[in-house]
Amino acid sequence: MRNSKNVFLALVITTLSFFSSLALAEGGLPDIENVCIKLKAASASIASGASADASAALAKEAIGLTKDIIISDKITIARTKATNGIKAAVTALKKGDTQSADELLRKATEDFEGLKKML
Repeated sequence: MRNSKNVFLALVITTLSFFSSLALAEGGLPDIENVCIKLKAASASIASGASADASAALAKEAIGLTKDIIISDKITIARTKATNGIKAAVTALKKGDTQSADELLRKATEDFEGLKKML
């Protein structure tokens, strides 16, 4: 009887942890979408000839939004790599290298789009 209670308890805990991880994954998708929207806005800002400061501000907002994406270790590592690309783009914008910044932002957008597939 005691063993059956332990088995039942273990089964319940496993089931609850499975569903809670699914809920976390679903919660990360809108956060990733928000980051992608900001990155596309920053790229569009560069393409339209806006000031480097305005484009950098949009990229910095995207960096701030990445902190909401906490799902699993694997996704967190990929998120960190993509965020480093955004930071490199901001640095390029500060130096006035809009061509390089635009390429880095596009790459970061692709990286964050790839995070969606990992969910």
